[in-house]
Amino acid sequence: MNQLCILCACSIFLFSCGNSNSSFTDTRDGEIYKTVQIGNQIWMAENLRFDSPNSMEGDKASPQNGRFYTWEEAQKIVPDGWHLPSGEEWDVLGKQLGMSECDLNPNCTRKGQDGHVGEKLKSTSGWGDGNGIDKYEFNALPVGFYHFEKNQVKFNGEMAPFWSTSESSYTSQENGEQVRIVKGRGVALHGYGPMITIRKTFDKMDKLPIRCIKD
Repeated sequence: MNQLCILCACSIFLFSCGNSNSSFTDTRDGEIYKTVQIGNQIWMAENLRFDSPNSMEGDKASPQNGRFYTWEEAQKIVPDGWHLPSGEEWDVLGKQLGMSECDLNPNCTRKGQDGHVGEKLKSTSGWGDGNGIDKYEFNALPVGFYHFEKNQVKFNGEMAPFWSTSESSYTSQENGEQVRIVKGRGVALHGYGPMITIRKTFDKMDKLPIRCIKD
């Protein structure tokens, strides 16, 4: 009876806190990815490495760093059985880590409740003074992203951004006319503290890493 209770307790622990003992093989190129379960979601625990025509490597080329993709390409480059997470699925992950509705909303002025959420996903090295504890074995690496307008990789060693399928729009005054601007939505873990920004926006021509979530 005691052994059964211990087994159940271990199962609950792995279900809620993550288990990266599983893996997935991308049949397109044979690349093998670790996977981790956090709550009811199963995520790749590594950045996608599929070498598509428009993708690129970051400043520090390494297989574990993956490749960067535009928002449009990110929508269709994931392997079968997986998909690019929506903004809502990133929200679910944030809540699973302990974030409040206010923490999820970039316009909320009462922030501060997310505490050490970001460090739970960040890798334990590479972040300088902002290394994470990688509690869930998600292993978010600070590879930065390619900034389209500046034509360079920015925030290498300081940020781990990822795309979502969602968009964010706003209106801007240009030449006396109201113009609707549509950007891609993603998330970003920051190197200056244990914070994570859910619902962060990027230009769709910027190139970001991808984390896939299981169908």
